[in-house]
Amino acid sequence: MGAELKEAIHLSKAPSSIDPAKLLDAGKRCLATGRMAEAVQIARQLDARYPNNAAVVCFVGQIAKARGDVAAAEEMFSRAITLAPGKAAYYLHKADALCVLARQSEAEPLLDQALRLADKETYALQACGNLLVQLNHYEKALTAFTRALELLPDDAQLHLNIAAVHRFLGNLDEAANWADKAVGINPNTAQALFLRSDVRKATAQINNVADLRHHMAHSELSANTLFEAGFALSKEYEDMGQYDQAFDALQTANERRRKNFAYDVEVDIRRMDDIRAHYNSSFFERDIAGYQTDKTPVFILGMPRTGSTLLERFLEQHSCMTSAGERTEFSACLSELIKASNPDRAIDPQKLVEASVSVDFTKLGEAYIKRTSFYAGDTSHFIDKLPINFLYAGLIKTALPNAKIIHVRRDPMDTCYAIYKMLFDQTYPFAYDLEELASYYIAYDQLMTHWREILAEDLYELSYEDLVNDTEYTLKQALSFCELDWEDSCLDLAGNTKASTTASAAQARGEVYKSSLAKWKNFEAQLRPLQLRLQDAGLI
Repeated sequence: MGAELKEAIHLSKAPSSIDPAKLLDAGKRCLATGRMAEAVQIARQLDARYPNNAAVVCFVGQIAKARGDVAAAEEMFSRAITLAPGKAAYYLHKADALCVLARQSEAEPLLDQALRLADKETYALQACGNLLVQLNHYEKALTAFTRALELLPDDAQLHLNIAAVHRFLGNLDEAANWADKAVGINPNTAQALFLRSDVRKATAQINNVADLRHHMAHSELSANTLFEAGFALSKEYEDMGQYDQAFDALQTANERRRKNFAYDVEVDIRRMDDIRAHYNSSFFERDIAGYQTDKTPVFILGMPRTGSTLLERFLEQHSCMTSAGERTEFSACLSELIKASNPDRAIDPQKLVEASVSVDFTKLGEAYIKRTSFYAGDTSHFIDKLPINFLYAGLIKTALPNAKIIHVRRDPMDTCYAIYKMLFDQTYPFAYDLEELASYYIAYDQLMTHWREILAEDLYELSYEDLVNDTEYTLKQALSFCELDWEDSCLDLAGNTKASTTASAAQARGEVYKSSLAKWKNFEAQLRPLQLRLQDAGLI
């Protein structure tokens, strides 16, 4: 029995006048450290003795949310607000729960109220900023983070948060300056080291090379800081045309990054093989109506770093098109329906594809449209630009018959090099080893060949090279596929001031550059093993 639970039981036998604060603190420690059974017992003790204490009610809601009952949690947070309407944290907890429940529009006024109430509560201001970013309210998020910074002027993470928001908004010089400040306060602010290099092109006169090398020479830096700094250093060397130094730094950074997590590329390859096996021509002969919707989802998918963000920023300039960004809702809804279809047993991860064949695809389409409605705007079409959705291309068309699916392709070597040199967040674990990257790319290509055969004219393939070299014609073809007329505004990339949160946010602004074509050839010798793998697979 844990110390917190023993303390809770002892306190529960004390006189009823006891302050519940100690009991509540014990419960929160259990929740924070993952001791759920103890946290639940403490919550029950508290709820039985202090049912009208707002802090207790909120804690019970936190327990419910942690256990997956978000609807019950939202009800508890609402009750906490009623009991103590002047506490910002309760509004934040409810707003967070509403976002999980896909009721984002209801969360917005709660965050406004939290901002008004969080006078000197730094935690509440930071949490409010994070939720506002999630809701794409970047200017309000800046307000929240800036107010928190007034209270904690030496907080490196807050400086980084502000830098990240400026990057989303396209204020790249501002982003670099705030990231510089974060590094100055704490050299272990890993993401800041990469961000400041990512948003600004290094030159012989203005660069961070000496500073990055200085940081990397200090062994007390965390592993995260070392590989973030390594990716930044490689990017700056490449900007300056020092290609050998760039690749050496990149290879070291990738090796450090790859050691940080467990991953087996064969698991992903087997999953793609399973998708081809189960979603075959026989499956598509089934009579599945799918979900009919007034809106037309436009899925832009493929491998990352193939130009999908550039295409998105052109297309969202059309008066009938809104970009919802990179949405994970389709796979999330699919996972939930698989679990709902098998309530009495846990599904072996290796059997998930097989289990997915039996879901209700009409419900899947309906759930996806509901979950994305907040981000889809009021236009007739909306873009979902999550590259990894290539795994689900056939499922998407089954669940959403009126969906438009655009597969963006790029030269295989350019694609793989662009992936290898990008530091992703928690996605694309195949990116950090050239052998694994080659294996994944080959499996991806086989799956897309399968989808082309299955979907035929329902899958539109667009070349990044065509988009760069003949932009207007390529966009006209894409819009025609989406059943939209041409508008000259689509060419006004510089006029697109909308936020972008993707890995390419700093690159897909202002104008089209042809300098990204055949960049891999600067590293032809180092990338020769990758080239041979792709050649052997018939992809080059």
